[in-house]
Amino acid sequence: MSSGPASATMPETCSPAPYGKACLGCSRAKCKCYTMSNGNGKCERCHRLGKVCEPPVQMRKKRKATEHSPQPPPSHASASADPDLDVSSTARLEEKLDSLVSLLRSQGVTTDQSSAVQANAAGSASRVISPGSDASRTSAAYPCEPTANLLPRVVLETSDNNISMVRATLSSENSQTLQLVMQDIAAHVISGPAADEQIDNFRRYFLIMFPFVRIPPFMTSDELRHQSPFLWLNIICVTSKSLAKQFAMEETIWSIISRRVVTQRLATMDLLLGLICFTAWSHYFKQDRPFLGMLSNLATSVAFELNLHKDVRTNVSWRGKFGRLCSEQAQKQVPRTLDERRTMLAVWSLTSWCWAAYRKAEPMPWTSYLSSCLRAMSENSEYDLDMVLAAHVKSHLISNQVTCSSPDDALGDSDDPSTTTPPSVLIKALLRQLSDVRQALPPHIQTHKVVQLSLLTAELTVRATCLNVAPPDARERSSPGSNLRIQRLRDLEATVITTERWRDVFFNEFSSADLAGVPADSLSQFTLCMVVAFRLAMVGADGGDEPGWDAEEMRRRIDVFGLMDQAYDKLAAVGSAAGIVADSPGPRLGIWQKSPMMFRMMKALLLAELPPGMTLPGMETAAEEAGHHRHHHHQQQQPAMRTPESMDQSNEPGDVFAGMMVPDQVLMTMADEPWLSELWGPSWDTGQQSAFFPVDFSFSDQM
Repeated sequence: MSSGPASATMPETCSPAPYGKACLGCSRAKCKCYTMSNGNGKCERCHRLGKVCEPPVQMRKKRKATEHSPQPPPSHASASADPDLDVSSTARLEEKLDSLVSLLRSQGVTTDQSSAVQANAAGSASRVISPGSDASRTSAAYPCEPTANLLPRVVLETSDNNISMVRATLSSENSQTLQLVMQDIAAHVISGPAADEQIDNFRRYFLIMFPFVRIPPFMTSDELRHQSPFLWLNIICVTSKSLAKQFAMEETIWSIISRRVVTQRLATMDLLLGLICFTAWSHYFKQDRPFLGMLSNLATSVAFELNLHKDVRTNVSWRGKFGRLCSEQAQKQVPRTLDERRTMLAVWSLTSWCWAAYRKAEPMPWTSYLSSCLRAMSENSEYDLDMVLAAHVKSHLISNQVTCSSPDDALGDSDDPSTTTPPSVLIKALLRQLSDVRQALPPHIQTHKVVQLSLLTAELTVRATCLNVAPPDARERSSPGSNLRIQRLRDLEATVITTERWRDVFFNEFSSADLAGVPADSLSQFTLCMVVAFRLAMVGADGGDEPGWDAEEMRRRIDVFGLMDQAYDKLAAVGSAAGIVADSPGPRLGIWQKSPMMFRMMKALLLAELPPGMTLPGMETAAEEAGHHRHHHHQQQQPAMRTPESMDQSNEPGDVFAGMMVPDQVLMTMADEPWLSELWGPSWDTGQQSAFFPVDFSFSDQM
């Protein structure tokens, strides 16, 4: 019988029974129990049905606790507060905790009762609490380490009588990784004024070229080493003036990367910043094969592991556990800092550099979060180098609109110029966007030499696409006022002017000491400028007719081989200007010993590409230079020399350098450089016929 109608006609002498005081009959029938004031202790339902009204059971049945389960102490806070606590649940919980602690102890976990993991990030270690101690009941989390030498990856959360497996705090991971790296770099630790001077040189010559991190001017070398030991080691390595010490530290850096990052899969901001530093100046250590792409992908993976590629979550995520849903461990959501945003833009820059140099993998996809990072860097007027980094990233974004391929055209075989060159509308839009970027910069940033070089490189990349356009056909040439003819002459002239501006900034604004800090991307920029200048010199030289184009005047304005000679002299003086000592015990050469030879080889390759009988300014000194090199190498008596295969050319200009001797390691350094082996293609070694894709101007709003 339902209790609903009865309650509607219930006499006033009945009152509902208190919670938990319903009689046994009403409890079994799931009915509301009403106590009668004159019913001799019977409830209304039992009185109406003529049944015996049995009183309720005053105490719930409790299962006896197991013998090995410890009893809660009398002073337990929850027991004193709630006398009806479910003792059986507490016993089962403590039994599970005992089993887990015993399992961890059997795996060889070291005990450290005095560690304070949550309070202090430095010097923390894993600890295990004995099952019978008071701390095992009052502690909220016990960090545990599955092996003796690795970081704690889980903790036991025992708050609110619940056990869950969650990740350890980042502070404990960072502190233990810091301790491991400090042990790894112990053999190379230096301190005092010498170390502080190297940090100052890094700020002055390296960070100004690629500001991937902010090192305050008041921070000393010792402070940086204790805060970021791996980054400190990379800085000391690239700024070292001794090649022997530099190569020794390089071995330690590779050991840390392979052991800590790859094998043990550790990920911290210090390891990521050190990876970025080592990758940005990887040309310092390149021998036979380049590793810029490998390290840039590794840095990307570490950034993803740290979740730096996206903004912090604002909602609570849920996960299934034992057939029920429970929220993950609530962590304090801290907004992204400028350091994290700067680091993520630096990682993206590395992937863009790799694409610009080797064309093996396109840059990291641009996202809305990266746009917010770029906007934050552009608006940070307190630190000028952040705006320099923002301008650098924007210039690469514009260049990538031209160089990155469309998936539909990546395997195309068409020779139609319309499919190998971006449309004029796209070129105009990119140039307009580049002009907006330049005008939006503060005046003192516009005149910054690194910003000027980055923006001019992007402009040269966009304008040089006109060199891939075939000259107008005979019908267009016959028309004196042809729009295509006039537009092509304008495009060629604009490309020449941009090349001249890039040349003036590079050779006039940068001293030999400044070149010691140029990152790997600057080598690709210089190569691009030389290739564009040479292709401009070849316009009209291969039998094609360019009406209205004064080829001789252009070749006098841009002396390609004169630029190569200036680059050789400037690079040859870097070692003495920076105070670098070539004290390496083996035959290995430093970057500033190999670079002049590499540019001599590049000049020889350009000479070999000239048509027979063609002369350019600067070629008259080729024979004299070749004789000087032969005499110089003969005096040094270097046995490991041979003539590069590119010199075995039949044309007369190429034979000028047939006797130039180059060390084997220089040849191996250049062997895997696609920018040198295939200088003239629009997309280099990718086999792509189309080197552009429709522009996504989603980042333009943040510029």
